[in-house]
Amino acid sequence: MDLDKLISIGKRYGSVECVESYAEAENFIWEGEELKLSSVRIGNFSCRVLVEQKHGYSSTTHLGEKKACLLDAIKIAKASEKLEFDPGLPVIGKYKQVKNFSEKIEELSRTEIAELCKDCIQSIHDIDKKIKIPQLIFSKSLASVNFANSNGIFASDIGNSLGFQLVISLDQNSYFEIKNSREFDFDPVELCRNACETLKRLKKKKKIPSGFYDIVLEYFPASALIESILVKALCADNVQAGRSFLADKLRKVVASEELTVIDDGTLRKGLMTSKFDAEGVAMQRKILIKNGVLRGFIYDHYTARKEGRKSTGNCISLARRPSVGATNFMILPTKYELLEDFTGILIKSIGGENVINPISGEFSVNIDIGFFMKNGELKFPIKGCLMFGNFFEHLKEVEVGKGLRQEAVVATPPIRLKKVKIIA
Repeated sequence: MDLDKLISIGKRYGSVECVESYAEAENFIWEGEELKLSSVRIGNFSCRVLVEQKHGYSSTTHLGEKKACLLDAIKIAKASEKLEFDPGLPVIGKYKQVKNFSEKIEELSRTEIAELCKDCIQSIHDIDKKIKIPQLIFSKSLASVNFANSNGIFASDIGNSLGFQLVISLDQNSYFEIKNSREFDFDPVELCRNACETLKRLKKKKKIPSGFYDIVLEYFPASALIESILVKALCADNVQAGRSFLADKLRKVVASEELTVIDDGTLRKGLMTSKFDAEGVAMQRKILIKNGVLRGFIYDHYTARKEGRKSTGNCISLARRPSVGATNFMILPTKYELLEDFTGILIKSIGGENVINPISGEFSVNIDIGFFMKNGELKFPIKGCLMFGNFFEHLKEVEVGKGLRQEAVVATPPIRLKKVKIIA
């Protein structure tokens, strides 16, 4: 059944929103000294209704049961408690043309991807035949979405991407690399070579004394802390519920002048780029922190209506109200090379049982892979240790490097935090 017919049925009971999405992926997997192909195709339909100020949601992967799914949502709504207020639905807006589909990726054949995988494997063996490859995956994916609501919004979008994952090991050490792209603009063989170089440097780890160190966080540890703490602090639902450290700091200095944060759902080739969010609202570019000053928060339709404003296009799901999340959450890079003459710890990955409090900003995380540096030179890999701190406090003196990397929601350059407590 088409979305317009489902909307007509839903309108008899109240307001209704429907999303129909399709995703397919071809995964080339190196497993047991053999390259295998795995293909996945998934369809999903979800709908949300508001009946007499009561919320109901249902979803299904059986696309022949869309009407039944809608009727289930209506039943759930009737049995639910009333919302705090009736937010209504977003209205028709103008969508920006975005760059989230690559002809280059679309035209990439299975044979070409298989050859790339073989080239990667050969490059690793050329460096050191002792290096094992527990995981190598090359993925080509395509996703499409159709959205409709009873306020007259009917919209569709399509995007594709290319993904690369590598895990390698030597002796007791292992290292991983991940690359996701909206455009085939990276060299997987070069990624493998760099990963091997890092892995081979992990021999003869040394223990460092406990104390306070300057640290430089590369992409993965930086993005993990940013997504777990800063992103959540800038979501309007957390602000309104008193779960954000930044709740009362609008137009105040909250970080060093080097920090500018932008959430941009229209970013060219951004991994989260789309025409619209989960509620059909046009994606936008929002300045959240500029030169250390808090400028604003991100909103879905529900949280925006609570404050008498418009959504910023940051709804991530119809399943619950509110449902606020980031799109392409960017820390704008500077021109500075953070490792030049740097003395401290370069952290490439964190892991293990990390403790992160998104409200206070307190964190206690394991340094999985790190190197002690002196005067800009790598000296030795460090043995496992913990780092403690308050992310919001460290942001007051944060230094932001050059270059921008995005593998998920967060796009960030390396960042430098000063005087972080390290426990060996």
